[in-house]
This record gives sequence, structure tokens and C-alpha cells, in this order.
Amino acid sequence: MASQTVEESFAIDAQQFAREGRLVPGYRGNFTGSQGDRNVVTVCLHVQENFLVIDRVSTPVHSSDTSIPIEFTSERSTIGGERVRFVCVMCGGLTSRLYIPPGASFLGCRLCHCLSYDSCRRRESGRRADLLALGSAPIESRDPGHLLYGGQEQAGPAPDEEFVPKSPRPPGRPRTKRAYTPHRPFLAGERHTSSEGLCLRCRDYREPKDPVGVTLRGGRSALRGTCPVCGAAMVQIIKKD
Repeated sequence: MASQTVEESFAIDAQQFAREGRLVPGYRGNFTGSQGDRNVVTVCLHVQENFLVIDRVSTPVHSSDTSIPIEFTSERSTIGGERVRFVCVMCGGLTSRLYIPPGASFLGCRLCHCLSYDSCRRRESGRRADLLALGSAPIESRDPGHLLYGGQEQAGPAPDEEFVPKSPRPPGRPRTKRAYTPHRPFLAGERHTSSEGLCLRCRDYREPKDPVGVTLRGGRSALRGTCPVCGAAMVQIIKKD
């Protein structure tokens, strides 16, 4: 059995009610709409604070005079303005529309009534017809050069056409190792005494200026000073004997 669609159901739109100024306290109105091809639905309602109270629902199969309050909420939209939505009395979820499909007598959201769309039904029926047509055709009459994918035929190689394999993809540019030749040596001098430290800016060993004993984060002892030539910070680790 095919599922019912929203196009053949009677619907109440919260955004339309808000634009027409019907969601204000004290409003009363009667609405008549179609439910299927020939069925007619009549809904009598009024607004009380933040509730849309359904006073009467009259369908070809059922009529009810029980008052059903449906809460509606308003929130600020990200693009400006306000967005009004109903709170479904069946599942408690927020929805912009409430439906009464053919055969039903109460308002609910699309998920509670298990409603689909007419476009989805046409797409499913078309896909089912393609699969049935493919399955009913004799095996010898099926064209191997066509593949059915997503309801559409895609052309493949003809039966008489000779299959030519594609050439392998050429490899990329081979990696060549080049000899590393530094343009500037790191050290410009030699270390003459053990008290000299390395200045990373001058790239040479020099006696630090105003050395002060410090303890590094790793717990090692060192001398911290400045380079007497460029003034950069120098740290010299003291080796324990």
C-alpha cells in the first residue's frame, strides 16, 4: 500500500497564520480544505495566549467537538524576522505544518502521520517500473552494452568493438638526490677554551658577558649571559665532572 502524501492532506501552516495575523489572542475562525480528491475538511479554531485551540474537526469519516490546545512558539531567525512553529500534540516535536491525511481526524506532523511527497512517490514508481522491465525482458534480448544505473541507461562498449586496454599511467618525475653543499659554514671559528660559549647570531665561540648561573627546565645547570659583540643571549651548559 502506497504511503499518503502531504499534497493530498489538509494542512495548517504556522508561518501563513502568523503573516495573516491570525495567531493573536482572541482570534476565531473556520477553515475548509480538501482531503484527497473529494473529501472536505472543516476546522473551527480560536487562539488563546500561546495556544491554537481546535474546537471542532469535521471530516467525511469523523466529527469531533473536543477542544485540543496546540502550543505554538516563536523564535528569532538567523536571517531576521521571527519563525513560528507548532508543537505536535502526538510527538512533542516542532513543526511548521500540521496535517490531516485522508481517513484521519486529528492534526499531527508529517512524521506522525507517515506522510511522503508526491515527487518521492513518482520517483520510486519510476525506478520500480525500470527494474520490472529489465527483469521481464529475455536474457538473450538484453543488450550487454548498456548498464542500468539509477533508472538511467548508460552506454557501454559495443559487442563487436575490440577491447583495447589502456596504457599504464606513466610514473611521475623520478627523485634525484643532490649533494648538499652549505653556502655558509655554521661556525666561523674554533673553540679555544672551555669557558667560551656559542653565539648563534655571530656563529662563533665567545666569552659570555655577565654570566649568571641558572637551572634549565630539564634540571641541568648552565650559564646565561650575552654576546660581547652582538648582544645576543647566550646559554652555555655546564658539564658535571
